Amino acid sequence: MALLPIEAKEFIETANRLDIEVELLNKEDSQKYIEKVLDSFKPFRVTGHLGIGDNSISIPLDENEFSYSENLDQESGYVFFEQYNSEGKTTVIKIGDVRKLGEIIADSFGMEYFLSNEKMDYLIAVNWYVVEISGNAKEKFNLKK
Repeated sequence: MALLPIEAKEFIETANRLDIEVELLNKEDSQKYIEKVLDSFKPFRVTGHLGIGDNSISIPLDENEFSYSENLDQESGYVFFEQYNSEGKTTVIKIGDVRKLGEIIADSFGMEYFLSNEKMDYLIAVNWYVVEISGNAKEKFNLKK
């Protein structure tokens, strides 16, 4: 794998080991996707402890880290990481069934990441403390801000 964030390498290797379908998008498509999602949701923190802030709800990481994705619709998910360098800004991993995300995370080292879908109608940020959920995914968790 070319220049990828260490989190992306770990994610792909773990998914392959678990036989979970993932695809690394090309750099141009990745950059466009990330820019569009970040422009739509305007998270307040894209490096360090990732966070969405406004119009999001939070659920505790400890009880939900490996299971929250099971609440999402059966569709592809798009994962990207901190935006501190060019590798992070041009790396998106597509997971065939977003509900399997927890299996990958449970079998890999801890990482912070953003998650959205093809329609880009939600954004989820996972950091060391909480899972922040915005957009249409909020309704999946029966929580209101």
